[in-house]
Amino acid sequence: MPSVKPQLTDEEVRTLLTERFAAPDGELRLVEGGQIAQTVAFTANGQAYILRINPPTVPNFEKDAYIYRRYATPRLPIPPIYQLGTMGWLSYAISQMMPGKNMIGLPTAEVASYVPALIETLDAIHASDVSSSTGYGAFDEHGIGPYHSWREFMISVGDEHEPGSFYGRWHSLFDDTFLARDVWDRIYAAMMRLLDYCPEQRWLLHADYAFGNVLVQDGRITAVLDWANAMYGDFLFDVAWLDHVLPDHQILDRCAAYYAAQGRTIIHYRERLLCYRYLITLDSMRFYAKVGKEAEYIAMRDQILPTLG
Repeated sequence: MPSVKPQLTDEEVRTLLTERFAAPDGELRLVEGGQIAQTVAFTANGQAYILRINPPTVPNFEKDAYIYRRYATPRLPIPPIYQLGTMGWLSYAISQMMPGKNMIGLPTAEVASYVPALIETLDAIHASDVSSSTGYGAFDEHGIGPYHSWREFMISVGDEHEPGSFYGRWHSLFDDTFLARDVWDRIYAAMMRLLDYCPEQRWLLHADYAFGNVLVQDGRITAVLDWANAMYGDFLFDVAWLDHVLPDHQILDRCAAYYAAQGRTIIHYRERLLCYRYLITLDSMRFYAKVGKEAEYIAMRDQILPTLG
């Protein structure tokens, strides 16, 4: 299955920018990273910007704008968005280019040097005040989550989706792709056995934190990007995700030490993290099946199978 990421040409991007925003001063630079959006860096009138372009089957960028307005602080740097719009069937956003570089391709030692800052900024995300919002799970551009409980959201990973959404009729992947129903069912059952350990408190979650969605410079996090997957739920989901993308950096132990140093007792810490690891695996496996990335699917499957007994 081909990638869902848009593939606009330089000429099409220049036309979009010239007609809708400002003519680029020089070259356009494709920014690597991300599974969905085509991302282009450019300058106009001497200022540096980022253009992101989404396909129609994923949410538009109004949610990013909402999150910037609601949650950006000095501890949580989020780029301001200057323009939102559509171009035919595509949606786009133009935002300020933030200082720093993403973590994709950084040497292991350099990644390790940023782990303390990653944990501190993740804690700043979780410290955000969500009292004026409602619901659980991935929320919309108004801050409304679609589920009545965190448990309901987690169980829903197995639900079929309506046609027209990114995962529309995804159950067909069991028949049409390498997504194996027996493996899926075993992981889902393991997640369900741990659900009672998971609390119903609500925190702001990024849900896709690290590497291409974080910029770093001089030992600090300079920007947290791409909030399309942001959710309300248990903050340990983000810890499990960070451990998933940085498996060689003792994230679970280092986060536990960070919370302990603050005098915070996190009940059922390991059980909750394993539950969320199962959830992340289920969602990732169906994603890789959807976009045709069999090698990534196999790697994800083989990492989780030893935990099932």
